[in-house]
Amino acid sequence: MVGVGDYLWAGFKTGMIYVYDLQSKPRKIKKGWWAHKYPILELHLDTTSIWRVKRYQVLSLASDNIIRIWDGLLMEDWLENEMCKRDEEFCTFRICDNHFIINAITPQPALTIETEDVRKDSRVIKDYRKRHDTK
Repeated sequence: MVGVGDYLWAGFKTGMIYVYDLQSKPRKIKKGWWAHKYPILELHLDTTSIWRVKRYQVLSLASDNIIRIWDGLLMEDWLENEMCKRDEEFCTFRICDNHFIINAITPQPALTIETEDVRKDSRVIKDYRKRHDTK
């Protein structure tokens, strides 16, 4: 477990990471996701990352020796929530009523015959036309 700002990060042997909001009472899960396929052995806060990449980073190490790096303060989630709160100020919404036909069949010819007889018939018709057009 590691604390980042108002969040508590916890890694589990299922490979899941849960981020708890410490300001809410009772504590709420802010976010949870499959971080690794294998058990998480350690979570570590990189305190120097604030100077290099302008954010806190949390590193997770799993038993398959894979290290993954996460945004410690969940800035993208915070930004998305803030944008959703103010979307009516900047966006216009309207109802769009669309209808879709599910499992529709593409139109096909009602009669398709591809046999030797059809080819012979078409040759006969061409010969007949040629004979009558030359007169």
